[in-house]
Amino acid sequence: GIFSKIISPTFDDPESLVRNVALPKSKIKLHSLGVDTDIFSWINRTDRESTINNLRAKLGFKIEDIVVIYTGRFTDQKNPLCLANAIDYLNRDGLTMFRGLFVGKGSDLYEKKILNCRGCSIQDFVSVEQLPNYYGLADIGVWPAQESMSQLDAMSTGLPLILSDTIEVVERVEGNGFLYSDCDPIHLAKQLQKLKDQKLRIKLGRYGAKKVEDNFSWRSIAKSRLEFFLASK
Repeated sequence: GIFSKIISPTFDDPESLVRNVALPKSKIKLHSLGVDTDIFSWINRTDRESTINNLRAKLGFKIEDIVVIYTGRFTDQKNPLCLANAIDYLNRDGLTMFRGLFVGKGSDLYEKKILNCRGCSIQDFVSVEQLPNYYGLADIGVWPAQESMSQLDAMSTGLPLILSDTIEVVERVEGNGFLYSDCDPIHLAKQLQKLKDQKLRIKLGRYGAKKVEDNFSWRSIAKSRLEFFLASK
């Protein structure tokens, strides 16, 4: 046929290709989309740059705050409200150092629900060029549901992650964060408490950034794809 080898960026495509194109699995390589590590790169959170510290202060965060960031749409499918409820639970329990920063947009009703949770604030969508500073001012990244390329961008800056236990791309959190029971804000709150220790956050974040550089940067992906196509047919 016209295709000798195919690279698929999703989990559904390979099986579809096997069924519909009759291409053997050995000729199909599954690989995530990549991260531009020239934009999203390691940020030292023990000695943040003045630009990041100023932005952190402008948004109302104290030095001792543990800022948990989510970026993306505010919808039931992506469920950022679960994170807001977890932050609210921690604040009600006296752990007011946990703060939730939600960067994105949703309906007025959904945004109101987030803002009704203690310790939570919303920032409208920002440009890709500004995003590294927002990831840099944060201490933990949480995406309560579904896969998102933002998870890899955040990893690249050194953010430890907490993701849903229903995701298929579990490699995004192995060694650099935790899974939580999907749609369970109490369990999410408990997982957040595990990252209260800054040294642990830095350790996991460094591992995640290295993992992106080795496996998910566009440079590493280009090398991997070239090797795949040059391999014997």
